Amino acid sequence: MKLKCVVVGTGRCGTVYTARFLTSVGMPCGHESVFDYRGLDFAIARLDGHLPIETSDCSLHSHVDGAHDPIPVWINNKDIVAESSYLAAPFLSHSCLKDTKIIHQVRNPVNIINSFVNYLCYFEHRHPALWEPAKTYETFIYSHVPELYWDMSQIERCVLYYVRWNQLIEKQLEGRNYLRHKVEDPNDELFEYLDIPKQSDFFNDKESNTFRRQGVVRFHLGQLPTGGLKDEFLEMSNRYGYKTGLKYLTI
Repeated sequence: MKLKCVVVGTGRCGTVYTARFLTSVGMPCGHESVFDYRGLDFAIARLDGHLPIETSDCSLHSHVDGAHDPIPVWINNKDIVAESSYLAAPFLSHSCLKDTKIIHQVRNPVNIINSFVNYLCYFEHRHPALWEPAKTYETFIYSHVPELYWDMSQIERCVLYYVRWNQLIEKQLEGRNYLRHKVEDPNDELFEYLDIPKQSDFFNDKESNTFRRQGVVRFHLGQLPTGGLKDEFLEMSNRYGYKTGLKYLTI
C-alpha cells in the first residue's frame, strides 16, 4: 500500500480533525492507523499488508470533561489511503513515504502545551517508562528527543518537545515539497495541495477530539526561564504565524 498523504504535527494539533475532514471530502484518512508508538517496522508491516490497518481508539470516542464515549464510526479501515499521525514525524524521509504528499499541521502553541500538560498530563517525569503503567506514547517521544530526560519542569519539558518535534519534522522534510497548514485557517489550501475539487459540504468540527477540564492554569511566557529555549519557542511560534506576546498567552 502506498499512502497518498500523511498529516503530521506535534500531537494535540488537530490530527483527528484533519483525518475526518479528508475522509469527508473523498480521501479516506486514518488516525494513527499506520504510524503509532510501535515505530517504523510496525508501520511498514501494515503498509505491506502483514498487519491490519486500524484507526486509533481515541479518534472513535469523545473526551470532553473526562468522558470516553463512543462516537459514530466515521472511517472504514479497508478504504484508508491517507494517514494523520504525529508519530510519523521521525520517518518522513523514509522510502516508504517517497512521493507521498506531506502536510505539516500546526496549531497555536499555547493550546498545544495546555492540552499536553493540563489534560493529558504528559512530560511530568524524566523517565516515563519507569512509571506504571508505562506511558508508551511518551516513551516513544523521549526516544526521539533525548533532551527530555534532562532535569527540568513539566512546562519546560513540554515547550522543549514542541520546539524539537517541529524541528524534527522540518529536518525530515528538507528539500521536499510539502504544505505547512495552520489548523485554524480555512481548508482552501488543503483542497489545492491535494488536488481535491473544492467542496462546500465537509466535516468541519475543529473541536473534535477536544480534551477539556475546569480549573486548569493556562501556560504563559512567565513560566519559562529567560534564555535559549524561550527564544527558540518565540522564534518558531512567530515563524509559524502565531502571536506570542504575554497578552496572547494569558487570555
